[in-house]
Amino acid sequence: MKGFILGTVFGILICTVGVTGIAKILDNGVSKVQEVSKEAAK
Repeated sequence: MKGFILGTVFGILICTVGVTGIAKILDNGVSKVQEVSKEAAK
């Protein structure tokens, strides 16, 4: 049941934001993590 709810929410997200939007969000997350780890490495 939990998986079905997650799938539904994810499906709605994909429909509204689109695949490119999700890719941009993931891209922003990755670049933020990279910035933080660069700062931590200094």
